Amino acid sequence: MPKKVVTLEAKERVYDPAKYTSYVKQSSRILYWLALLLMVVLNFLTFLLLAPLAVFLDSIQRHALVGVIGLLFGLVFNFLVQDIEHLEPKHHYFAALLIPLVAAVNLFIMTFLVNALRGIWELPLTGGAVSESLAYAIMFIIPYLATLLRGKKTTSRTQ
Repeated sequence: MPKKVVTLEAKERVYDPAKYTSYVKQSSRILYWLALLLMVVLNFLTFLLLAPLAVFLDSIQRHALVGVIGLLFGLVFNFLVQDIEHLEPKHHYFAALLIPLVAAVNLFIMTFLVNALRGIWELPLTGGAVSESLAYAIMFIIPYLATLLRGKKTTSRTQ
């Protein structure tokens, strides 16, 4: 059986760097939007599941729980956004604003549900949605700020 000879011209048709780069950019955008959608949905489900538990927690415990959740979501978000190639800065800014905003809305919904459940079970009402939202947002941003600071230290060392 004769061997098939592959010419350089045939190889160039198979691998076109411009098409590959375009494909990578498009798949990075799709991955970005899917990851963002997944983060929003998981964020909503997490707070929806936390509402019944939050009825029995005091203010400090709720703030700590919300802060830990914010830190975890911030770590996951930072990992995803930093490792997806070919993203423009506008993608980073949009996601950095969207996730905490969705979390704040979720916290207000959770506070409403917790207060409704406490009213039904005749437990004292609590507020704290604003301070819990702030705790979440601060803890969410910490991993991203750490990455920025680490990047500046690395840059300053190499210069």
